[in-house]
Amino acid sequence: MIESSFIILYSFLCFLFILMIILGCLYLRKPANECYAKDRKTYVTFTTIPDRLNNVTFVENVKYILSILTDEILILNLPRISRKGQKYILHENLTKLTSNKFIINWVNIDEGPITKVLPSLRNNIIKPTDIIIVIDDDIYYKPKTFQILKETTFKNPDKIVTFCSKMLKGFRGIAFVKNTLLGLENIVIPNTCIKIDDFIIQKYVKYKNIPIVKAFYSKTGKVRWYDKLFNTKYCNTHYLKSTQLANSYNATQLKFTTNRIRAGSLCEKDLDLEQTKAKDLTI
Repeated sequence: MIESSFIILYSFLCFLFILMIILGCLYLRKPANECYAKDRKTYVTFTTIPDRLNNVTFVENVKYILSILTDEILILNLPRISRKGQKYILHENLTKLTSNKFIINWVNIDEGPITKVLPSLRNNIIKPTDIIIVIDDDIYYKPKTFQILKETTFKNPDKIVTFCSKMLKGFRGIAFVKNTLLGLENIVIPNTCIKIDDFIIQKYVKYKNIPIVKAFYSKTGKVRWYDKLFNTKYCNTHYLKSTQLANSYNATQLKFTTNRIRAGSLCEKDLDLEQTKAKDLTI
C-alpha cells in the first residue's frame, strides 16, 4: 500500500515537473512577443522625386497609405535638392498631413531611389530593435500589407521579409528589424548602381547571408491554402490601380529609362560591399 502510494505521488510530482517546464517555456516566450508589441515601433519608409512630390495624386496616395496603417509610423525621406539640381517643393496639402503618424525627414544628400531606406538606417529616432518597412511611392498596396509584413517580421527578427517571392523588390515591400541591415547605410554606391536600389539591397543581403522569408497576402491576415496557390509577384498590390497611379505621375517612361540588365551587370562589376564611407552622413 505504501509502495503504491509512493508510485502515485512520484508520478504526480513528475507530471507537475513536466507541466512546469511547459508553462515555463510558454512564459519565457511571451515577454519576447510583448516586448515587440509594447517597446518596438514599426516605421514605413519611402521616398519620391520632385516631379511627383507636388502632384495631388501623390498626396492622395499618402492619405490612402495612412488610412491602412494601424500603429505604424510613415516616414517620407526627402533630399533638399535632387541629383539633377531640382528643389523638393512640398504640396500644401501634403504639409497638412504631417503628424506624429506621418513624418517628413529632410536629408542633405540625394542617394537616388535607395534614399527610401538609407536615411532610415541612419535615423536615431528609429531604434536598432524597431522594424522598418520599405515601400515604393508609385504602388497601390492592399490593406493588410503592412500588418502582415510587421507580424511576419515579429516572428523572424533576424531575417528579411517580403511578399510573393524571395527576390527583394521595393514595390512588394521589404521588412526587417533595423539591426539586421545596419551597415548598408555605410557602403559606397557607384554611379552605375544609383538607379537600381533593389539590386543593391539584394546583393547586400546575400553578402551578409541574411535569410529571406516570403510572406503571403491574405485578406483576413490568416494565410489559407488558396492564398499560397494564387500567389503572384503582385500578390499584395493592386496591379491596375498601381498602373493608374504610375500613369498619373507620368512615370511609365521612367520605368524604361534604365536598362536594368545592363545596369545590373555594370553595378555588379563596380559595387564593392567591403568599401565603406569615411564620412558620417547621419542627419
